[in-house]
Amino acid sequence: MAREATRQIEPASVAQARVARTRFVHRLEGWGAALLFGTLGRLPLDWASALGGVLARHIGPRLAISNRARRNLARAFPELSETAIAHRRRHVG
Repeated sequence: MAREATRQIEPASVAQARVARTRFVHRLEGWGAALLFGTLGRLPLDWASALGGVLARHIGPRLAISNRARRNLARAFPELSETAIAHRRRHVG
């Protein structure tokens, strides 16, 4: 038996609102990135590098790719503890 679609089609006004909201969020992200890069570009190289490192250490673990890395390491090395996997994930690259 073919499975019937259970998802209802949303009205055009809802779809347009979703697209507008997405465009607005993308613009905000772009402005934020431009502000960050502009600020980092005006700092001395050592300061910009240190600030970029701090931001990467705080943002990186929250990205979905970090969870994928943890899962892949757990599959590849089932004998490793969670602590060892976390240590390896932090020191890759």
